[in-house]
This record gives sequence, C-alpha cells and structure tokens, in this order.
Amino acid sequence: RTQVGLYRYTDAQMITTAVIPVTYQGASTQVTEATGQPCPDLVLPNEADWAYMKISLDPVSLASAREHINDIANATTRLMLWQSLWDSVQDSKLALSDYISFVLQNAGAETDDNVLRLITGNIGSAVSYLKLFDAQDNQQAALEAKVFQQLQQATPASEAQKIWLDQLLGLAFSPDGLAYLHDLLNGVTTLEGLPIDQDKRWSIIRTFNRYHYADYEALLASERERDPSDQGVNMAIASEVIRPDAAVKAHWLNLIISQPDSYKLATMRIIMGSLYPAEQHALEQASAELILAAIPDINAHASQEYLGEFTSYMGTATCTEQSVARL
Repeated sequence: RTQVGLYRYTDAQMITTAVIPVTYQGASTQVTEATGQPCPDLVLPNEADWAYMKISLDPVSLASAREHINDIANATTRLMLWQSLWDSVQDSKLALSDYISFVLQNAGAETDDNVLRLITGNIGSAVSYLKLFDAQDNQQAALEAKVFQQLQQATPASEAQKIWLDQLLGLAFSPDGLAYLHDLLNGVTTLEGLPIDQDKRWSIIRTFNRYHYADYEALLASERERDPSDQGVNMAIASEVIRPDAAVKAHWLNLIISQPDSYKLATMRIIMGSLYPAEQHALEQASAELILAAIPDINAHASQEYLGEFTSYMGTATCTEQSVARL
C-alpha cells in the first residue's frame, strides 16, 4: 500500500493538490481516484514515504522536478526525489550525464543539511563512475567547480560549509582544485569559521599522493611526524598505498595476499580500500588474475572475516568480455 501525491506548480511553489491512498498489486494498478483531478505537473508514487519501494519518475514529472525541485517546501519530499533520481541512474533508467546536469542546476539551492548530505554522497558516486569509465574530465571539472562555488558561498561555521568542504576534499583533481587544497593545508588561504583540523589535513595529504601532486612525498613525511597517533599511522599508510605507481601497488597487494596478519584488520581494511581508487582501474586490472588466484589460499589460511573484506574491496569485475571470461 502506498500514497500517490499529485503536485502542481502554482505561485512559485510546487504544491500538493491531492494525496491518494492506493493498494497496488501486479505489474500495474489503475488509480481510478485520480480521474477528474487537474493534470499534475509532478506525480510522486510514494507520497510521505508510506511504502518501502523504489520509485521512478515519469518524463513529465522528471522535467518538473528539474525546474522546480527546490520549490517543494517539504525536505523529505525533496530527499525522496533526489534519491529516486540516483536510483534511476543505478537502474540505467537515467543517464549519468542527465543526473549531473540536474545536480549542477539544483544542488546549490538546497537548504536542508540531510538532503545536502544525500546529494553530495551521490556526487561522489557519480564521479567514481566517471573515473571508472574514463569519462570526459569536463564533467568532473564541472562538478568540482560547483562544489568549490558552494563552499565559497556557504555560511561560515554552518553544517553546509562542512559538507561542501568534505566533498571538495574527496573530489578535487584539477590543478586549480589541488592548488586550493595546498593553500588550505599551508594556511595561505583560510575558511572563516572552519579550521583545517588533523582529519582534514590527512584528507588533503591523501589526495596529493593519489595524484602525485606537488611535493607529495615530503608532505606525507612531514605529516607522519606531526601526527604519530594510531589514526595518523593508518592515514599515512593509506596515503602511500593510494599512489598511482605499479611498484607501490605490487608491494601492498603482496602484503594483502601473503601477510594478512601484518596489521590489525581495521588497518588492512584501509589498505584494501585505498589500493585501487576508481581512476586507477587499469592498475587493478593488471593484477586481476593474481587477485582472483589468491582467493582459495586466503580462504584456506585467513579468517572468514578477512576473506569477506578481501572479496569486498578487491573486486575485479568490469563490464568487459575479458572480465566475464576471467570470472
């Protein structure tokens, strides 16, 4: 059972004109109570999140949401619409480029922190898709520029400012974006109301090593001395592991496969999660056969928990005939 919400754009607002309870079954259900209602601009098949269900917007509703999602007063409704859009990307019903266009047009006007966290989380996933499939850098650059713009416009010391900075720390890849992070790290530039704490410093160091930016090795060595805590040790390892260097990958992959007890499981999890970021999938594919061949031995000699982490983080499947044949 669900509720179907009908919306019309009136006086600069997207307002609810009707909410119809519906008991549905089978492939389709006729909503006879909607007959005679004014033609809606947007139909929400799960109004007020009544049912545990995925929703997919029809073309008219999608077009209306693109133009007026921020004219919907209810933050929960906006959150549901944003989630439905990302679900549609994952279900191959909405092109990733269309989703990115939607984000660029609408994300900046979102005022609810929970909705904003959802949007930025999905931006990160979208960028991973772009990197994984070697998509044009212009789409990544547009998202990076949008995030930077929102960070500059955010109210100092607000939760939104923190959200946009965290997003930039994970998203920056261009020379301008990395240069800005370099200035933040060194105190050349600052953000009013938002200090660059140790966790953020490590995020920046990790990003510099990920892209071999500037004096990344010296910066890592300096930060390792600055923060000798357990967390600092883990972040220093992650910053080294993530480097786009075949020799570095070979060293750490050998440790993961042959020496599973070298570190605590939490640290090994960090190592596995940092080894092959999306844009380094060519390095991962070069070791795919070795990774797959290691599974029986890990199954025989390591814990089942470790095996689960290994198979979760070290997945080598891609949308290629070669990958299918290898599996």
